[in-house]
Amino acid sequence: MKSEIIFYFSWLLTPLTIIGTYFNSQQKKIGFLIWGICNICWLTIDLYYGIYAQAFLYSIFIGFNIYGWNKWG
Repeated sequence: MKSEIIFYFSWLLTPLTIIGTYFNSQQKKIGFLIWGICNICWLTIDLYYGIYAQAFLYSIFIGFNIYGWNKWG
């Protein structure tokens, strides 16, 4: 049951991540918020499945989210 929920949740996260990235490319600050929330979710999923290299990558992305939010603030 858990893996089925995560499966569908990841399909929800995918377009949201793309939308956040799109807003970032359009220099819209809301993109960092959407992208950041998605990155936290992806990081959680990766840690749950033991995909530590990708979890590290998403933790770096979260750092970029914070930096971008503050820089464009």
